[in-house]
Amino acid sequence: MRCVFATVLVLVGCANVAPPPGGPVDRDPPRLLATRPESLARVPGWREPVLFRFDEPLSDRGFENGGRERVVVSPDVAPVRAGASGRQVRVELRGGWPANTVFTVTLLPGIADLAGNVTREAYVLTFSTGPEVPRGALSVQARMAEDDRPPARAWVRAFPGNGPSYLAAIDTAGRALLPHLPPGRYRVVAFVDVDGDRRPEPSEPQGEDTVTVGAGAVARAVRLLPPDTTPPVLRVARLQADTLVLEFDDALDPAAAPPRVSVRDSAGRSVPVAAVEPLTRPSRTLRVHLGAPATPPLEVQVEGATNLRGLRGGGTRRVPNPSTRRQR
Repeated sequence: MRCVFATVLVLVGCANVAPPPGGPVDRDPPRLLATRPESLARVPGWREPVLFRFDEPLSDRGFENGGRERVVVSPDVAPVRAGASGRQVRVELRGGWPANTVFTVTLLPGIADLAGNVTREAYVLTFSTGPEVPRGALSVQARMAEDDRPPARAWVRAFPGNGPSYLAAIDTAGRALLPHLPPGRYRVVAFVDVDGDRRPEPSEPQGEDTVTVGAGAVARAVRLLPPDTTPPVLRVARLQADTLVLEFDDALDPAAAPPRVSVRDSAGRSVPVAAVEPLTRPSRTLRVHLGAPATPPLEVQVEGATNLRGLRGGGTRRVPNPSTRRQR
C-alpha cells in the first residue's frame, strides 16, 4: 500500500456531473486534488468535517457502514463516521475533533469512481487542533514468524504510557507507517485482525516491541506469532538412510539450543546420534544424523525442543519396520 501525503490546495465546490453517454471510457482511478484542512495545518477549535476532494464524482461503495473499511483516524479517540458524496469524502469523529491533538486521517486504497475504477494508494492527511505537528515517525515491517510472509488483514497500534493509541494499516508488503508521533515511549503491537475490530486480541496472531520516538524516524521489524500456550510435540519420526526426519506440531526456534535426541533399536540398545542439524529458519522439521546404521523399528525420544514462544517440549515416537507397515 503506497501512501500519498496530501499537498496544500484550495477547495472549490463542484456539482456531481455524470460523464456524457458515448464519451471516452474512463479507466483512471479518482485523483486527489485537495484537502480541508490543509496538510500539516494548525487549526485550533476545528469542528468541521475533514474533506478530501477528488477530480471526479465518487461511488459510495465501501462507505455503507460509516466508512470504517475506507478510513483510519489516528490516534483512536472516537468512532469514525465517513461518507462519499459528489467529488468529496467527508470524515468526522463522533463528538467532534478533540482539542490539542495531532490527527492523521488516512483514506485506504479502494476509493471508487462511478465507473468502478479504484485508487491503489492510501491518501494521508495530518493536521493539528493545537500543538505543533511533531516530526517523529515510526515505520514497521511485519512478518509472520513461521514462514516470513507479510500478514494479511493486519494492523499496528502504538500504545503510549497514557492516552489513546495510534493506529495504521499494514499493507500487502508488510509495511506500516505511523507519522507525526509525539515524542515518547510506545508499546508497538502488530496483529492480524481476525475479528475485524482493529484491536489486538489474545486469540489473534501478533507480535510486539517497545520503541522510543524522538524528533526523527524510527524503524522496527515485528514478527507475528499465532496464539499458543502449549509446547511443541513430536508427531512423526521417519528414517531416510542414516538420517531421522522429525516432524513437530509447531515451528521450532532456530535461535534456541538444539533439543536432546536419543534413539533405541528393537532390542533396547542405544543408537548413537552424530548431530542434530541446526535450523536456519523457523521450521516444524528437524533432521537428526545418526552415528551408525540403524534398522527399524526404532524408538525416538526428543526433549527440550523449543518453539517460537520459548515453550519447551518434545515427545516419543516409533519408526516402524517398513515390512510390518506394508503387511498392515
